[in-house]
Amino acid sequence: MPMISVGKGAFRCPRCGEITSGAMKSCAQCGQKLSIECSDCGQTWRHIHEYIFCPNCGKRVKSLSAGGL
Repeated sequence: MPMISVGKGAFRCPRCGEITSGAMKSCAQCGQKLSIECSDCGQTWRHIHEYIFCPNCGKRVKSLSAGGL
């Protein structure tokens, strides 16, 4: 299944704030995985996209309170 966003640009690690590369699978500073995978359909995307629902199947992947809504 293709990834929705592969992104090769730099972004901050969601855990420690270290600047990471889109080519990295985990943060070199703290080890945080930099991709999220939907438990229903297997679609993956980068943490930089703060989706609440999977953009492929619509399953909730983040709680609304954690998303700031």
